[in-house]
Amino acid sequence: EIEELECELEGDLDLRGFLGLSKDVRKGYENIRVTFRVKTDSDQLEKLKKEQFNLRFQAASGQMENTSRVRSVRRDIARLMTIARGKRVESGAKSASKE
Repeated sequence: EIEELECELEGDLDLRGFLGLSKDVRKGYENIRVTFRVKTDSDQLEKLKKEQFNLRFQAASGQMENTSRVRSVRRDIARLMTIARGKRVESGAKSASKE
């Protein structure tokens, strides 16, 4: 479950093009940068992995009732892992820029 989501957009804007003062300067933004910050429940990934294990066990024993749940859990795990990787990359970039 996502507790908080923040999106930050930045871009470079040359006012000469924006205001129409120069025909040589492009109108609009250049070099648009997007940063997402996502806050999730850290226990959620562990819960999903346990559920995935239980679903696999149910499938192997022939007791599974809702087969679509396997796909849903797999995608939720991938989503959380992608978010976690993005956080690691972002924190690594911040620490490298401080040096």
